[in-house]
Amino acid sequence: KLGDRLSFIVGGLTREAVVTSLRDVNWDTFQPNFFMIFQPGTLADLPTTYLTSFYLPPGQDKQIVELSRAYPSISILGVEALLAQVRSILDQVTLAVQFVLLFVLAAGIAVLFSGLQATLDERIRQGALLRALGAERALLIKSRRIEFGLLGAASGVLAALGCELVSFVLYRYAFSLEWQPHPWLLLLPVIGALLVGGAGVFGTRRALNVSPLTVLREG
Repeated sequence: KLGDRLSFIVGGLTREAVVTSLRDVNWDTFQPNFFMIFQPGTLADLPTTYLTSFYLPPGQDKQIVELSRAYPSISILGVEALLAQVRSILDQVTLAVQFVLLFVLAAGIAVLFSGLQATLDERIRQGALLRALGAERALLIKSRRIEFGLLGAASGVLAALGCELVSFVLYRYAFSLEWQPHPWLLLLPVIGALLVGGAGVFGTRRALNVSPLTVLREG
């Protein structure tokens, strides 16, 4: 904290300093994230190591070799290789998350079919009553498509909003990065409508195949 006295041992020599100010560090950059700034001349007689960075266009790696030969005491770190490793790790994490999402989707479809089977008898009676009152089979199929399609679209909208909200919180508050929307999430309502709509119609197809007379007699 401010006012503390710190001792630094460099090359067998000791330097003492008083903390007079604190500064914030931008962790999103590749600059050093830890600084101790002394008054000019305090470290003049100590061994010195300089740190810098530069951009090298692709295809000019030969200049790195020539620079290393000209200055053997220089240590050169390829940031591009580090970034490639980070991207590889992120790709693996993304792939794992995608597999998890696929399992969640499969589980959701299984739950949907279970719910449809639980209410199948009621849907059979409703379908039989509507057909007895003159409703055509095509109208009932269309109503089922609309029902499950709207359910899937609503689920897609909620999923897209939830994904954007979580990513916004992580980018803004966890990593302090600039958040950008994901336009591809607009496809989730369409995908949800198609998947849930198709699964719903397929799961309740038996309700339209039973004869109304048979159902009404049993009822």
